[in-house]
Amino acid sequence: MFDLDNYAADFRSEIIAGVSIFLASLYIVMAQPAILSETGMPFTAVITATVLATAVSSILMGIYANNPVIVAPAMSVNSMFVYVSVTFTGITWEIALGVLFWSGIIFLLLSILDKNQYFIKTIPRPLRTGVAGGLGLFIAFIGLNHGGFIFNISHLSASNVFSEHNVFLFLIGITIISILMVRQIPGAYIIGIFTVTILSFIVGQNPPDFYFEQSGFNNFFEYPDFSLIGRADILGALVFPCMPFIVLFLVTAYVDNISTLIGLSEASNMLNEEGQPRQADKSLKTIGVGMILSPLVGTSPVTAYVESAVGIIQNGRTGLVAVVAGLCFLPLLFLAPLFSLIPLEATAPVLVISGVVMLWPLAYLRWERLDDIIPFFVSFLMIPFTGSIAFGIMAGSLVWTAIRIGKGRWRRVPVILWIINILAVIYLVFLS
Repeated sequence: MFDLDNYAADFRSEIIAGVSIFLASLYIVMAQPAILSETGMPFTAVITATVLATAVSSILMGIYANNPVIVAPAMSVNSMFVYVSVTFTGITWEIALGVLFWSGIIFLLLSILDKNQYFIKTIPRPLRTGVAGGLGLFIAFIGLNHGGFIFNISHLSASNVFSEHNVFLFLIGITIISILMVRQIPGAYIIGIFTVTILSFIVGQNPPDFYFEQSGFNNFFEYPDFSLIGRADILGALVFPCMPFIVLFLVTAYVDNISTLIGLSEASNMLNEEGQPRQADKSLKTIGVGMILSPLVGTSPVTAYVESAVGIIQNGRTGLVAVVAGLCFLPLLFLAPLFSLIPLEATAPVLVISGVVMLWPLAYLRWERLDDIIPFFVSFLMIPFTGSIAFGIMAGSLVWTAIRIGKGRWRRVPVILWIINILAVIYLVFLS
């Protein structure tokens, strides 16, 4: 089914890669309900919905698309769901879920219609490299944030950074993992994560009593809460005031997912014979199904997860990685309190190292070509500093097109890129 031999993969590496992605993405199980509960959605029910959407979509990605990419709710999209759809407009979260459902339907239809992946193929190489590098920098920034290095800039100083236990745990973790990786010891990420987790309890950084006090859980075992399933108001979302939000989520999701697939493929060299992301058509269809499933079970839409780079760097090459990661999420239906004891400092080094490794495509840039380097650099920086993959490629596309127009070569700009530029302008005007 997974054709391990053809992709030069072995069973053990695939299992290790899948578990590594799961551990690196574990934070979303608690972050998602913390954000969505601001709309009035039940905290425990959002956990159940998040686990179901992530597990089912990731397993489907592995079986159907045979790609080592997991599919889970993105932090940027869940924030947009809360603050743009619900808080800003005042619509109910049930209708907002209906909006997400229709954006998923259109996403899936677009993925089916674009059989030749013309959209992906026409994105210029400098922008693709910028997305790959930007994703790496973005992942590293997430890791530094989890490790306690990035916070309110007005309070930034060496003394208060190094006065916290979490920073030392991060440094210990990144040292252990780096040594294990240099020595090519299998499971370096997993060993590092569990070592730092144990150390965190020893130094009192994340003791169980503190966790239960903050989370509201009574023990390590909790029954799943299925109360959000079927609560999406699908018909209620088919009104004119909701249409702009359907388009907003659609454009964000389409550009975001294409950018992520390109970035992961470029950084890991998972390209087909045409130099395009492997199985991109099937991957996008899978994501479309996941986007439809997510609001039906009660959570914001799933997307191709940038944390998949963690498993790819651990030599994960096939869909078995995504299946393993998806299966690992299922026990969280009952054991979310237990697994959530793994602190962010334990997974932070994994994200930073993965982000650094993803920067290797930058070595092949033609730095003497300013007309290529400037658009690349815009995409490269915009992704981590805005926290939006979609915005990064949109900004890079606008600059790339403007330079071509300035050189009198506007006829060489692909039609699809003009469409991206128009959508980018609408996107920016709408959000402003």
